Amino acid sequence: MRHNAYALLALASYAAAAAITTDVPQISWVELPIDHKNPNAGTFKNRYWASDVHYKPGGPVLILNAGEQPATEVTELFKAGLLERLSRVSNGIAILFEHRFYGETILTKDLGTDSLRYLQMDQAIDDMELFARTYKHNGQDLSAPNTNWIILGLSYAGGLSTKARVLYPKTFRAAISSSAVVDAAIDNWQYTEALLNYGNQTCVRISQINSFVIDAIFDSDDAAVIQNMKTFFGLPYVQKPDEFAAAILDYAWAWQNHHWLPRANDPTYATWCNKLASTDGKYHAQDMTTAAGLIQKSGFLTSKWHQSETAESVQRGLLNFVAYLNSTIQPTGCDGKSDCPAGSAAALGVSDLKQTWRLWSFESCDKFANWISGHGPLDRLPVVPRHTDETFWVNGCPLMFPPGKEYTVKMPPDVAAANAFLGFDLGKDTDFIMTLVGDQDPWRPRQAPERPSTDLQPFITCKGCVHHWESQGLLPSEVGVVEIPAEIKRVQDLQDAHLLTWLKMWSSSK
Repeated sequence: MRHNAYALLALASYAAAAAITTDVPQISWVELPIDHKNPNAGTFKNRYWASDVHYKPGGPVLILNAGEQPATEVTELFKAGLLERLSRVSNGIAILFEHRFYGETILTKDLGTDSLRYLQMDQAIDDMELFARTYKHNGQDLSAPNTNWIILGLSYAGGLSTKARVLYPKTFRAAISSSAVVDAAIDNWQYTEALLNYGNQTCVRISQINSFVIDAIFDSDDAAVIQNMKTFFGLPYVQKPDEFAAAILDYAWAWQNHHWLPRANDPTYATWCNKLASTDGKYHAQDMTTAAGLIQKSGFLTSKWHQSETAESVQRGLLNFVAYLNSTIQPTGCDGKSDCPAGSAAALGVSDLKQTWRLWSFESCDKFANWISGHGPLDRLPVVPRHTDETFWVNGCPLMFPPGKEYTVKMPPDVAAANAFLGFDLGKDTDFIMTLVGDQDPWRPRQAPERPSTDLQPFITCKGCVHHWESQGLLPSEVGVVEIPAEIKRVQDLQDAHLLTWLKMWSSSK
């Protein structure tokens, strides 16, 4: 079954991780309110895992919210990575807590607009707060505040962990947030800056040229040439430039999802770059003629943006990109429909529980946005077409989430409300919050700004790192086979040291 373009973009935003289901704790469930503001709304079962492998009496409880994915995607952290390492260092209990609506933590009978009104940040935080205040481990009361609870989070969940510490300082003694996204914007053009600045510059340059060609053809208003380009790209039924741009966008997410650890690495970035820069491909004469014609029509070779590229190299770069897309874009099955590949209103409105792509799409449409665009500075070429913008989502969100009886998703998203809840200043006046960022993370512009690091508010920058790279570790089978980069090891050691400093502070204050 083909995913629509919105589903593909939602899925592409997830960091790739190989789910490991052996040697992890037994699954547990806790009953929680569907609506913490309305006790009459009913309850649901929230899935979690708890490990006491490293626990010693007096140790803390470390709880990691799995964020916008099934928690089974990160169970390997019990064996190697954040949960294993920090629980070992602190003699603590490690808990992996599934976010409401994701995985098997199901609240409602469908994923329609009214049902998803309960998919809110404050509700997710209240889930963890109530859980922490009532937690018993094998019959032993380890609830907060009598036991020190430390809340952990990565990316979106990193913002939740920081906010939880701010809202409930008596429940959560500390928070550790990695790559926490705390700022929302309608136009997140800055997302592609990391790829532009840190990616393979040969591939970046080819992508800039291809984006110029695509934009120039659409801007030409020459219907025949535009149709020729769409057919050449394998997207003949796409009518709107923003839908065309969205359909070819998977490479823009690829930088986020590549990783130093082979097990956690998504190969899309390497595959895209290798294909784009290849000189080995052989193409049909008709395709070569079409590519040459599009490049000529775009005017790139006579524009101010042209550098030393030959006509042949520009042609090969465009042909390579089309070949890459042909190997990655699923068949549209559009049958001539003008609204493909975005999907028909009927298809986008399907809301049964199998449509899990709707979850992050809802959070994006409802409040976060942070939609990639090519609207960067005009004094340089973008790595995605400038026709990549919020129009695709502003038009699509109402089709996915039409007004319900109880809730309406408004367009544009209320990013002001999201930023009032989170925001760049989140936690800056609260002690015992540890913030970790990677300077090559595409989400860095939407994260807390650099600030001085102190014992009470550690701020750690992982140089040369992307999206929460320091959260992973080596399995026993990987030791001696995979080497942890020196910078990752430095950051992990520093994180451990700050945690031990906190534990000593709390112990001495009793």
